[in-house]
Amino acid sequence: MSHRLRRTRTLLGAAALTLALVAGSAAAEDFRSSLPADSGGTLRVRLDHGSLEVESHAEPEVRVDAQAPRGMEFELRKSGGEVELVGRSGGFLGSLFAQGRVRVRVRVPERFSVDLVTNGGSIEVDRLEGSVSARTSGGSIGVEGARGPVDLRTSGGSIRAEDVAGDLEARTSGGNVDARGVDGSVDARTSGGSIELLDVRGPVRAETSGGSVRARFREPPEGTLRTSGGNVDVVIPSGAGFDLEARTSGGKIILEAPLRLDGTQSRDRVQGRLHGGGPSLDLRTSGGNIRIRAN
Repeated sequence: MSHRLRRTRTLLGAAALTLALVAGSAAAEDFRSSLPADSGGTLRVRLDHGSLEVESHAEPEVRVDAQAPRGMEFELRKSGGEVELVGRSGGFLGSLFAQGRVRVRVRVPERFSVDLVTNGGSIEVDRLEGSVSARTSGGSIGVEGARGPVDLRTSGGSIRAEDVAGDLEARTSGGNVDARGVDGSVDARTSGGSIELLDVRGPVRAETSGGSVRARFREPPEGTLRTSGGNVDVVIPSGAGFDLEARTSGGKIILEAPLRLDGTQSRDRVQGRLHGGGPSLDLRTSGGNIRIRAN
């Protein structure tokens, strides 16, 4: 047998062994566990990788259903009113094949707070009465039906919040922020997308470096809306009174009838009181138009 043939067979054998190891590492395993939990507690989740879904149920327990590649280890533990779920990927291959393959679903009592962190996946939270904190380094975040303060942060995805009774804070470096039906203050910031805030009740701070800003208020508007690369569009309740400061460097300002301004107005700047004045609204854009209208 020639040296070249022996070398080829050796390489093929090594490749086959590598593929076998890969297949073994990538095989999925289920993890199911539960712990008793009273209402009013807190769930903390820490995942090396994986998408995470948390929702409420009527049972007095925290229940976990997870699917992950072999080698991903989970631990569910409890201390007082706090339940903690930890998911770790073991070694290089475990970390490699955990990417995009870990799915975790957790059900908690309806009145429960959550503190969620994953380093590589999306997060979804549905119908909770308690505070919500969610952080991911590589995915989107969605929250619906939260009754309490909500703090959402991602480095690589969009943020969506709907039907929130509490203050909302949303931060993303690479996506849009979409919030609807927020009964509380909103602080939304993105470095690479647009911001849309619909049917909000409370002061708003919205800032983006790369998109438009749109807000529809259910009460007299208050706060700051700023963008460096798009339009600002504001819808207010009919007849709502507020103090306005609006400026644009790359477009024009449009006040649609029947808005009544007591102040000064030019193409690129408006300052004064509308409908007798009230809370302060500050609108700024460096690259687009500003439009204000009543619904």
